[in-house]
Amino acid sequence: MNKPVIIGAGSCIIQAVLQQFALIPGLRDKAELHLSQVTGGGREPVPQDLLSRAVIVIEEAAPWQGAGTLWTEERALLPEACTTVTVPTLHFNSLWPLMTEDPRNVPEPGAPYGRLPFGMGDRLGLRLFQNLPDLSSRRKAYHGTELKTVANLARSHELEVRNCFAREQGCDVRAAAFVMSHFREKRLYFTHNHPTGELMYFVLCQLFAVPVLRDFIRLPYDQLVVLARHWADTSNIFGGEEAPIHPAVAEHYGLKWWRRDLRYSWLGKTHTFDEWIDLYLSYDPEGKTAPAAIDATPDVSGRVRPEPGIAEKPDVVPLPCELRVGPFLAVTRDSDASVGRLQLATARTVQRPPPFVSQPADPTLSPYGYFFSDPNEATYKPGEAFVATLRDAEVLGIDGIVLHQGRIVADTMRNFRVGAASALIAEGLSGGIRLHEAAQIVSRRLNGPHFCGFSGLWHDYGHWMLGCMPRLVAFVMRRATTPGLRLILPALPAAGFQVDTLRLLGISSDSIEVIGPSERLVCDELHLTPAFDLWKISPFGRIAAEFLVEAWAAQGGTEAGVERLHIPAHRGGAAAADPLLAANLAMRGFRTVSFDGLGLSEQIGLLRGAHYVIAEGGTAMTNLFFARHGSRVLELFAPRGVQPMNWSIAAVCGLQYGFQIGAPAGEGGGFTVATQLFGWAIDQMLHTGPAAGLPPERAVLSVGPA
Repeated sequence: MNKPVIIGAGSCIIQAVLQQFALIPGLRDKAELHLSQVTGGGREPVPQDLLSRAVIVIEEAAPWQGAGTLWTEERALLPEACTTVTVPTLHFNSLWPLMTEDPRNVPEPGAPYGRLPFGMGDRLGLRLFQNLPDLSSRRKAYHGTELKTVANLARSHELEVRNCFAREQGCDVRAAAFVMSHFREKRLYFTHNHPTGELMYFVLCQLFAVPVLRDFIRLPYDQLVVLARHWADTSNIFGGEEAPIHPAVAEHYGLKWWRRDLRYSWLGKTHTFDEWIDLYLSYDPEGKTAPAAIDATPDVSGRVRPEPGIAEKPDVVPLPCELRVGPFLAVTRDSDASVGRLQLATARTVQRPPPFVSQPADPTLSPYGYFFSDPNEATYKPGEAFVATLRDAEVLGIDGIVLHQGRIVADTMRNFRVGAASALIAEGLSGGIRLHEAAQIVSRRLNGPHFCGFSGLWHDYGHWMLGCMPRLVAFVMRRATTPGLRLILPALPAAGFQVDTLRLLGISSDSIEVIGPSERLVCDELHLTPAFDLWKISPFGRIAAEFLVEAWAAQGGTEAGVERLHIPAHRGGAAAADPLLAANLAMRGFRTVSFDGLGLSEQIGLLRGAHYVIAEGGTAMTNLFFARHGSRVLELFAPRGVQPMNWSIAAVCGLQYGFQIGAPAGEGGGFTVATQLFGWAIDQMLHTGPAAGLPPERAVLSVGPA
């Protein structure tokens, strides 16, 4: 049966909206998302079949003189019940008053939109390039010109204010007032037409309040806002496509977030404003004036280097639309394609110990609850953990896909994004992936040894700790014997758990090679590890966690001193919301500490000091890696969330593990826990001798070995 369709029509703003919609739990099961995006050649028509099934159209009002809105013929094919939601075009020209079209900015290999950000030339710089003979004289003239002599900032801003409010008249979403009142305190735009995640978050919060979308999505507004906030903070939407801001403009508006050494990213490189202007004043695509200037720029670390990463080799072969899966790394490492490996941990059987408290799972609610009752699941055998070194391997985009000899290394076919959420991958196939037909892939060759340090879902804390943190530790181990080894990572948020991990491990920015969302890095020597299973945890995960803890302690990390710790679910949880459950915790000496907003060092300190941990599922449970050997853990499962990941973490970390399953509460996915059973389960966790009697009411909990 064909699903209803949510159609997005407009520029990259609407594309970003659908990317976030694709992450809403259950929405892709209820509706098909279709993007009809404006490009330089106009907008692709929406197929009639999709128009006939449309329930909601989200369109951008008047992008590029109305090219993004649905045409009259398309609108006539929409069902009568279909609702149109309008979003204004998000342009803001005030921060770039010298913007102009530059005739030098033409598409070229590696720069499909030209070398200058979005055709945004600098009219003063362009005039100096055309009239002065060399970089030295142009630079002197540029920096010696007062901006107020070539641009009336006050007048141009007044016009921009008027235009911003005019563009959103009649729209369901409004942004002009927010922009005008906040652009000095917050960075809201990367270029004149590319907003930051902060502004996109504001737009999404309004969209989720539109009644037709609320009724269709049917999730609590708070949950949608949290998802949007996480996406805005971690997706780096439009990051890497940034236009520099003139210092005099920053001073005029009093931009509190601006710094003179602020680096702007474009085409995989970053520059300060002064570095960018030097490149702009010398750029000549015909090669008459220092054509190599673009290639001598600082990288993301701020280091000016003689391009050790760019290899002088012929152009790489274009990628086909569909990429097939090849062998696993364990097979490749012993072939002629591998040039060496480093063993991290041997393959061995892991015994999941019987939980000290357990409960039967309802199979109609929890399809994975059988793990706890099937004796065959009491043990598992993760494979060997190692670092393999491959010749002529490729890293594709920010989904962690690695190609070798034209095929995907099978280990990297896990946990990647698809569809509107991915810049490159349209869908996952049974034996590979299919790329977006319109994907603009930029290829770069890298000299020297490089290490792939991430997996596809690096945005999420749980996946980062389980899938990326062990890779980063492996990188630190490998570089001890591999001079010049550089780490390949996506552009990470400026603050948060990812950069905290790098800091603790001593991985500085000058050892990182940043890969862009649509980049293909062709490495003559690539080091990588097998995938780390999220349920059958490798013992190397514990080794890596202990490595990180040692680094944390060496940098002054201290235990928090909370012996009995309760970690609520993200944004609250069952125990925190129920006074009786909270009283159970307080009576038994447990302190509730939300991990929301805590830095990684603080989270490690809490787990290292705790002897008893009660946690309500969620990604914070991956912090069990940091708990001390012998600690006791009680996990509270939502009825649909019973699965063995944390049981496996407890097994490899030497923790005593038990669990209790809640009962459904409402339509939002929440759950409740029976008060008496909860108190009894806590007592079993705290009790060190034989089982203290039977559970109250009914024997729905069982007691394992103490």
